[in-house]
Amino acid sequence: MIRTYLLVASSALLVAYGYGAWQHHVGWRDGRAALEAQQADEARTELAKKMQQQQKDDTKAAAADADGKAKTVTITNEVIRYVKVPGRAVCNFDADRVRIKAAAVDNANHIAGFDDAAVQAVGAK
Repeated sequence: MIRTYLLVASSALLVAYGYGAWQHHVGWRDGRAALEAQQADEARTELAKKMQQQQKDDTKAAAADADGKAKTVTITNEVIRYVKVPGRAVCNFDADRVRIKAAAVDNANHIAGFDDAAVQAVGAK
């Protein structure tokens, strides 16, 4: 009688343990699938945001590139003069050369729509 009782009780415990382990496995699998689906949705949302930002940046860069090309000026004749006086090295540049250099620096350092916070060159006209 006790032997039968122990056999039934141990069988019930084994069945209960097996059922619990199976339920744990099912719950873990379902939870893992839900987590992966949530992470995939977040990744898709983040990718969509990044794609929109990239498109905005590409549009802005293309506009700035086109604006920069429109402002490009080719300097065809530039003469560099070096003046050497014994005991003294002084370079005096004429006003046109200084103006051309300042305009070139200003053009290189600021493209409207792309470098909105650029600092203007000192002395540029």
